[in-house]
Order: sequence, then C-alpha cells, then structure tokens
Amino acid sequence: MPEKPSARVVIIGGGLGGLMSAIKLKRKFGHDVDFTIYEKWDDIGGTWKANTYPGAASDVETHWYSLSTDPNPDFPVTHVPQAEIHAYWKSLARKYDLYPNIHCNTKVLSADWDEKKQVYAVKVQDVKTKETREDYANIIISAVGLFSIPRYPENLKGLDRFKGDHFHSGEWDHNVSLHQKRVAVIGNACSAAQFLPEILKDPTTEVMNFCRSPNWVLAGMPHLTFTPLRKWIFRHVPFALKLYRFSIFLMHDLFYEKYMNVNEERSKKIVKAVTRRMKKLTPEKYHDLVIPKYTFGCKRIVFGTGYLDSLHKPNMDVTYDGVQEYVEDGIITEKGEKMNFDVIIFATGFNTYDYPIPIRGRTGYTVQEYHDQKGGPQSYYGTALPGFPNFYILAGPNASATHGSVVFSEEVQLGWAMQLIKPIVKGQVSSFEPTEEATEAHNKIIQLKLQKTIWATGCTSWYRRPDSKKIYTLFPGSHTAFMWAMRKPVFEDFRIVNGNGWMWRRKLVKIMRLVLAVTNVFILVFFGRRQLFL
Repeated sequence: MPEKPSARVVIIGGGLGGLMSAIKLKRKFGHDVDFTIYEKWDDIGGTWKANTYPGAASDVETHWYSLSTDPNPDFPVTHVPQAEIHAYWKSLARKYDLYPNIHCNTKVLSADWDEKKQVYAVKVQDVKTKETREDYANIIISAVGLFSIPRYPENLKGLDRFKGDHFHSGEWDHNVSLHQKRVAVIGNACSAAQFLPEILKDPTTEVMNFCRSPNWVLAGMPHLTFTPLRKWIFRHVPFALKLYRFSIFLMHDLFYEKYMNVNEERSKKIVKAVTRRMKKLTPEKYHDLVIPKYTFGCKRIVFGTGYLDSLHKPNMDVTYDGVQEYVEDGIITEKGEKMNFDVIIFATGFNTYDYPIPIRGRTGYTVQEYHDQKGGPQSYYGTALPGFPNFYILAGPNASATHGSVVFSEEVQLGWAMQLIKPIVKGQVSSFEPTEEATEAHNKIIQLKLQKTIWATGCTSWYRRPDSKKIYTLFPGSHTAFMWAMRKPVFEDFRIVNGNGWMWRRKLVKIMRLVLAVTNVFILVFFGRRQLFL
C-alpha cells in the first residue's frame, strides 16, 4: 500500500497546461502527491477541445507543439488539424492514467488561502447540477490558458435585436448552416484566416469580412505531408525525431533574434519582401487595404492559411468600415451603409487580461485585483505572484513567446515550479511566495527590455493592455533565453514558511560543495607543480 500523499495539488483546467502539470507530477513524485484536475468542459483538451471552427489547426509545427517526453512520430502533416491535436493529448491522458484524477463538468468557483493552515480552501461547482462542494489544496496550478474567454467587440449595440444566428468562432455553432447564407465575419486575424477559406468553399455562402486593421501575413508557409518513410525514420531511427524537433526550435529562435528586436534597416527589408509576396497573392483592388502600416511583427503574425487567396473568391468581400449598430436583418456601418446578413460570426479573439477566477491570497486581494493594482497583469518570472503562496500560473504574464510553442514555454515553467513544489512534497517547507521587492525588480527589467522590441512600436494588439503601454503577455527574448532564465529558482527571492531547517541544509550543501571545489583545485595545482619539479 502506498503511503498517504504528503501534499495535495489542485490543477485548474484540463487543457494542455493542466495535462502537462499532471504528467510532470506523476513522473516526478509518483504516489507522493495527490492531485485533481478540475475541467469546466465535458472533456479535456482546453483550447483544442473548444475551438472546433472549420480549418482550426496549429500554426506552429505540431511536432514542437507536443510534449517533449512524448513526441508523436505518426503525425501525418507538419501542422495537424484540431481533431488530431485533441486526440494526441487525450492519448497522453490515457497513457499516464490521468482520468481517475480528472473531474470534467466541474468549475472552480474560488480559492482562499488560509495562512494558519497553509492551504487553500477551494470551492467547486458541478456545471450540470449546480451543486457546490469544498476541497483543499496545498498547491494550486492555474492552467486556465490565455484563450479561454471569448472576447467580443466593445460595440454590440442592437445585437439583441438581430434575428439571425450569431456566435463567436471560439464557440462555433455547428447547428447553424451557412449554405445559401449571407455571413458577416467580424475580425481578420488568426482564427478568421483559418476558417474563412473553409466556409468560402461553398459558393452559395456570401461573406463580408469586417476588418479593424490589416495583418502581416506570411503567405506561402510550407504545410508539408510526411511520407511513410519519414514517419518510419521518426519512429525507428534513434534521435531522428528529437533532432527534427530541435531544428524547429532553432529555426524559431533564430527568427526571433533576427526580426523581433527593433532594427530599421532590417525591418524595411522584411516589410518590402512580405509586402511584395502579399500583393502577389491579393487582388489589386485590395492592395491598399491589406498591407499594414505598423512594424512587421508588432501584432501577432498570421501564417499562411489561404486567407489572401480567398480574396479572389467571388463570394468574398472586405470592408474596413466599422460597425455602428446591429439591426434585425443585418448591420449599419459607421458610414451609414445598411448591409443585410443572415449570420454574424465574431472572430475577435479572447480576453487575455482578466483572470477569470477569484483566487484570494495571503494579503486578502484576488489575482485580478493584484493585476489591476499593477496597471496590468504582472508576475514573478511569469509563474508566481507575491501574496499568493504555492500558486503557479502557466502561460502567465510575460511568459509567452509570440514566435513559438506555448507547450515548450509551459514545460519550462513547470520545470521551474517543480523545484519549488519538491520541498513541499517532502514536508520540508510549508509554502513559497515571491517577495514584492523581487517581483518589482524582475518586472522593471522585463518592461525595459520589451520597450526595445517591435511589440512596443505602437500598434494595438492583445499583447498589451489597451489603456496603457504595458506589454503583459510576452517574454522579451528567445526560447533559449527564457529557458536559461527559468533554469532554477532564486530561493532568496521568496518568503518561505516553515523552511528554516531546509534553508540551512541548502546553505550547508553549498558550503560543502565550495569547500570540495577549492580542495580539488588545490590538489590539482599542488600535485601539478610537484610533477613539474620531479
């Protein structure tokens, strides 16, 4: 019989971050940790369970969008569709026997830290029955993700009067047929660029794409099919798949180093090249509309999906005239033009600013209240918050890289967090919490570095808070730099409860290692000199 676990972990969210957290806990601690994943949907998968719009797929190469410990040699293409990504992560849940620890249709309503007991009192609710119950956690891992709350435009005047169907692309209504319908698509970024070419395949579907601003589109990006021979090599040749994954990592990091820091001469060259390519794929009448006026990369780049090619379709049109109001049978634009529609689809992204759950920490304020105090989301190394002991956020403030894999970033975060979780599991420490001083110092450096990047050049994007210049989503460096920064926690930056013995043991081990190193150097030098004289 295994011993009673010494720590209990609650994981909020059964998406990729939640599953990675559970796998990491199982691999590292086995039966020493009791953990539960609470997932509000009826199935795991997070973003890749919820986003089922036509054409949904990873815009990052899927072999790098998978778990480093469990690469899949059988992916058929470089960028697999939503259903296959979802199936891959469900297969990992089965492989690691996570389902007994997963509670679907269960929403975390709140969590409150009890400083005396050194635990969180967690309140959860059954989504179907609405019944609530209490739980507790020594540690909470927040894996709610960046893309869990669909965002709608600020102006929804009259939408309640619209008699047709309307929905967000992140909550696609598959019961609504677009056949022989006139469709308004609000938004033209990554999601719209994927589903528009798909819905336009039906020539009876007439689409008007309402755009706020143009996007840089890296058109013609290769989406390749893997041959049976390539998949056989990935499966049977040692290190072949790992080397392939590393080549993707290296390509993205080199791309960051080359293009993400402000350099006017280099920027002009890439703008010229991308503009030429975009115009080549776009009807001439749209040339003045589709080319952005802002710096390349300031907003998230749209990778080639066929969006520009779709502008040639006779059933597709584009307008940069905004929406004044919605009426029973359509939209009135800001210029006063009336347009009739049967369906309205909002492809307007997600709310990345608001933290959706009232987690209350040691000092009495919630995560969202802490963010608001700081003028936007803020954290210690994108993962921990002052005032919130044993609380770790995946894809937290300034922990994401626009140019690569969120799976990689979250794996790095988890590796860092596990070094803090380990002493708690072993019963050596009750809680870790970064100090306010260390967090402020870290963020000062982060924000100063971000001001030297292309993301600070003035465009409006979800990377920054709309009413300030604070860039709160991105890390100002490559994946390599992020991995180096997160290689180990600086324990001196933490408020540690019931850990004096553990801290003294750490110091003693450091002293012993230093003494050993000095002794080895002395022996080498002393005996080396003796050899010279003999």
